[in-house]
Amino acid sequence: MYGWRGKFGFINPSICDSVLLEFYQILPEGILVTPADLKIQNLTDEEFKKEAINRIMEAVKTVDYEEVQAIIVGGTPPITKMGFEVEKEIITKVETLTKKPSSTTPTAEIDALKFLGLKRIALVSPYVDALNLHLKSYLEYRGFEVVAVSGLGIVKNAHLTQVSFDTAYTLAKETFLKAKASVDGIFLTCPRWPTVRCIAPLEKDLGVPVVSTAQALVWKALSLLNIREVRPGFGKLFKEFES
Repeated sequence: MYGWRGKFGFINPSICDSVLLEFYQILPEGILVTPADLKIQNLTDEEFKKEAINRIMEAVKTVDYEEVQAIIVGGTPPITKMGFEVEKEIITKVETLTKKPSSTTPTAEIDALKFLGLKRIALVSPYVDALNLHLKSYLEYRGFEVVAVSGLGIVKNAHLTQVSFDTAYTLAKETFLKAKASVDGIFLTCPRWPTVRCIAPLEKDLGVPVVSTAQALVWKALSLLNIREVRPGFGKLFKEFES
């Protein structure tokens, strides 16, 4: 059966299409993702307000009913727009309601960056400048130094799926090489644009660890499910998985 090794629910703020394609490139055989989405279609503050905690919890009930074993609430921009500590509140509410281990996208990202020991990072995104500045503030709140930032200026979520596979690689490399200070690692934020195929080439070419949101989410989900395997070739974050 599908999900014979593990099954996790993922609450995605936008339509859950390319996100799943990114996940399944990394996930090992036997893992099933059960998604629910909140219909956010534009990367704007007005749309982010749709991801209120009460709507999140309704989606959580949906995936919980599907008998998932762990739950991750997605959406770093909308979650952090609610406050830089809200992710902790969300995790507590989800675990209290479902009695299942849970996390959020910002939690997974921060944990992945810390796991790799990164301090000075280059933030690379598909977002507009204002949203990048917000995420920079959040990362600095969490103790990182953001030494370089680049974005594609995308507002409509559907356009994230139209980005070519080499775009994240090219933008990340340019950002790294143009940084005015040393960079410990690269953070490719947002799970809906194609990034996971860029991780290994960037790490080889630039010599620093790379964290992408989709990669961090898979890492966190497998940890919650007590699974210690991934498909090879998706970065230093999974080094212990592959040993």
